[in-house]
Amino acid sequence: MADLVGGTPAGLGFRTGLTYISVMLRMRKKPPADRPDINAGEPWSETDMADLDELLSDGMPVAEIASYLCRSVEEVERKIRN
Repeated sequence: MADLVGGTPAGLGFRTGLTYISVMLRMRKKPPADRPDINAGEPWSETDMADLDELLSDGMPVAEIASYLCRSVEEVERKIRN
């Protein structure tokens, strides 16, 4: 088994690493269609905070971040301010 570096298998190369990351992102649970903000009001996990930081640094609009995190736009804006 390959050693892990930063959560991805080491020595697989850039293209394979991107494929690995892509698969991991697709594994993230999708919210039910009738509850796009299912996480609204729930405590923010370390993963939520890491995702928020990364998505903000990538320049993603707040509405898209809220959708990705399954939270309301207002909640995401409040978290960004604090």
